[in-house]
Amino acid sequence: MSESSTGGSDAISGMLSDDLLEGQHEMTTVLRPERLARPVDVGDSEALLAEIARLCQTWGGAGQPLLPVCDGKMPSPYQRMLEVEQIDGVGGLQDAAVELPFRVEARHLGDYPVLMVAANEPRDQWRPIEICDLDCADPWAPIYAVVLGTLPEVPDRELGEAANLREDLQFDDVVPVRRVQVTGSLDDLAARAINREVITPRQLANMFLSSGLNPDASFLGEGQKVIPQPRLTQRSAGPNLVVVVSKDSVEDMALLWNLRAAHGDRRVLPIGLPVEEVTGEALQFLQAPGRATMFGLGGGRIHLVSYSVPVSRLRDLVALSAGARAVAYEDILTCGPAPGRPRSHLGTWQEGRTRLVPFSDSDREVLRHTADSLRPVPLVLDVMVVDSRFPADPTMRGTDFWGRFQAGAAQVSPLQLNRRETVEVVWPSSWTCLAAVAQTRGLDVRQSQPGLAAATLIRALGDTNHIWWLSHHGLIALIYELAERSGMAWWKKRWTDTLQQLREAGSDPGTLENAATLLGRDDPGVAPPGEGRAYAFDRFRAVLGTEVVPGSRTPGFMPRGRGLDDSLCGFRGVFGSRVS
Repeated sequence: MSESSTGGSDAISGMLSDDLLEGQHEMTTVLRPERLARPVDVGDSEALLAEIARLCQTWGGAGQPLLPVCDGKMPSPYQRMLEVEQIDGVGGLQDAAVELPFRVEARHLGDYPVLMVAANEPRDQWRPIEICDLDCADPWAPIYAVVLGTLPEVPDRELGEAANLREDLQFDDVVPVRRVQVTGSLDDLAARAINREVITPRQLANMFLSSGLNPDASFLGEGQKVIPQPRLTQRSAGPNLVVVVSKDSVEDMALLWNLRAAHGDRRVLPIGLPVEEVTGEALQFLQAPGRATMFGLGGGRIHLVSYSVPVSRLRDLVALSAGARAVAYEDILTCGPAPGRPRSHLGTWQEGRTRLVPFSDSDREVLRHTADSLRPVPLVLDVMVVDSRFPADPTMRGTDFWGRFQAGAAQVSPLQLNRRETVEVVWPSSWTCLAAVAQTRGLDVRQSQPGLAAATLIRALGDTNHIWWLSHHGLIALIYELAERSGMAWWKKRWTDTLQQLREAGSDPGTLENAATLLGRDDPGVAPPGEGRAYAFDRFRAVLGTEVVPGSRTPGFMPRGRGLDDSLCGFRGVFGSRVS
């Protein structure tokens, strides 16, 4: 293990250092299909619907975000989303050239047909896959396609060839399919979004995968905050989002798709409303508990959002309903976690490295039919260490060759499904993470001398949880009392010799006396080791309270049941020479 620049080699949780992980640490892994962001031209709504139809046939496709692109550029909030969220690259059906942020790369499509994974279950055990067909002139038609998903009459042949599927294979050969002709309405869409008797095309795409964010149960409201909190509006809204959709607005439909990808397909919200359908009655309908999700002590209000409709106009619309609120889309934009299969591990680390088994038995069972395909499933293993988090930062994204660390997790490429080897995971030090974040912001960070002193003190305490002892006035006073030694011969002799030299140099006696007082001649001095005071353990108990007993939870430098002496005063260099 590398020696820490703070003077030790034992990593302490919660403290910045160069130390690498050692020993046993709990990990969470997520095995998932590769996740690409799909660029769509803002002037081509038909191409967007074609992309949605392809995603609903792709395993994990309902979690892949859509990027609205105009003249080769995307809105800046989408660029930030690409940099910090769990997205492996950019690529789609359209040949849409787009400027990409630093370390976000274009990739060829690796879509894998969900039918190969669905074949793991017998057809008669599936609920029907319900596909809603609406008249092309119905303003609800694109909203139904985004919220529920859609499938073509026959599976995508190009997608099937990669997995060695039969050319004449139909959806109904693997899963029961039911097409229904629908006239769009808010009541109908809300009911279908939570109908547990059927499966929507979006739900089919994410089958056997965990997906969607959970609302923040700790949210207490948006009262005045002393410290600014990032993503406060996003926490406040949770899934309670209503996207106001303008006619043929690719940006609005992409926003709604991404919010459904972020929050999952098990609730009514997020949902879309045609701009002409936004009424007080509609907003009250969506605000009702059971449609809106109540969470924490302050979450549950619906939030209107749109790309095409200005926030000022949205505020006029929310005036129709007392419980609604208008927000800017950039404040709530997210695509959430990538759909995947999570599990927990306990790994043994050495010099920041460990090895783990990427596939569980249930993973192999779900993917057993994919072993026969010409192209393997493009899988990624996300690894997170529970007590050693690191930031979501574009510099941390790295590369496939040197290692990727995106969205707060390390990315590992699992081996083939039919192989039993382990994979290696490498974890950076906390100081490396800070340096990467600083580099992203054009800064250069170095460890300061006060910081090194503080790190040394924390190491002596043994744990960052023990820092609170330093706020205990009685304990600090006791430590100084053990260290002080006033009026002793060595102290008097030091001042006497100094004064004698100054008098011989012609200094004024009155000035010398004032200087002696100012410089602390009569203050308690810090005794050398072994020359201070000693107290019984009862004095320690008197300071910290009678509940303190020998062997109780105290930091490493504290005695346990023995007497107190000046061995406690190893911190005098940190505390200084006087008690304030």
